[in-house]
Amino acid sequence: MEEEGPDPADVAAGVKAGRRAGRKADERAYGGLQISESALRKGLRETQWPGRFTVLEKKPVFIADGAHNADAARRLAESLDFYFTNKRILFIMGILKDKEYRKIIEITAPYAAQIFTIRTPGNPRAMDALELAREVREVNPNVTAADSVEEAIELTHLMAAPEDVIVAFGSLSFLGSVLDYFEKKDSGKAHFGKKASGNPGTK
Repeated sequence: MEEEGPDPADVAAGVKAGRRAGRKADERAYGGLQISESALRKGLRETQWPGRFTVLEKKPVFIADGAHNADAARRLAESLDFYFTNKRILFIMGILKDKEYRKIIEITAPYAAQIFTIRTPGNPRAMDALELAREVREVNPNVTAADSVEEAIELTHLMAAPEDVIVAFGSLSFLGSVLDYFEKKDSGKAHFGKKASGNPGTK
């Protein structure tokens, strides 16, 4: 019988406690309060530090994390090791070209069964999805460049089983697009993007 994974609320609470040790307890108060996913997303959008290992969905678990440098990537890797050992993990990765993208890739890419790269929308410093996919391929060959954040989310959901884990990370800049997608999904307006760019090594 397959062992049940950790409760996403416990994951979010544990990571937050570790990162804010000594501070006031999390004001979203996971301890005993039942808070909807939409309420969590609303709180995330209104805070000043979005995307810190935030659970946006439960089946499959969908996590938004702002890991955008080597140190943050190591913290993300530690969290994945702690909470999701032996779980199948899919990544949505978007990184700015002036960041430590090779180090971020080296630290995180081995964890993923499949990676979708995206170009962070609306940011001139964004790394092209195809270029990022080629860099990722040096560490993990299971990578595809997607044409948009929305497409990458749809593709990960098509590939993921309910017990799997999806993590979107690499830049705080594109997490707003992730939140927008889930808000549209809640309102029934989410839609498929364009087809994936396919094998990044052939385009």
